[in-house]
Amino acid sequence: MSAAETAARSGANVIVLEREAEIGKPVHTSGGTSVKGMRAFGIPSDLYHIVETIRLRSPNAEATFRLPDPVLCVLDVTGVYRYLALRAEHAGAAVVTAADVTAPIRDANTIAGCVYRRDRVEHELLSSVVIDAGGYKAAF
Repeated sequence: MSAAETAARSGANVIVLEREAEIGKPVHTSGGTSVKGMRAFGIPSDLYHIVETIRLRSPNAEATFRLPDPVLCVLDVTGVYRYLALRAEHAGAAVVTAADVTAPIRDANTIAGCVYRRDRVEHELLSSVVIDAGGYKAAF
């Protein structure tokens, strides 16, 4: 979504094709990331929880570490993804959900768009920037 926002702000015609029916669902990550990264991307602080204490436990011992300068946080994954999607849309990108990308459309040596399926109907899409947000199942 950040790539879509950046490309749209640069004037590109951007389409994001999300395989799932909703942005950010289902969640496929623990949501652990760096506080520095969240701040660099301008993510509102109510969408992540800063980890200030780490507790390690084993059957025979326990150790607690307080982090004076926390660097780790846990995201509200769905909230962050939806926030980034809204930013991309405000920048001019189109976000299409429930779209399963099946193949690229090639024009000589470049990719000019893609073919995607939505509601059991195949669509051809020509765009200067296509972002397949289908995760590990992405077609290209």
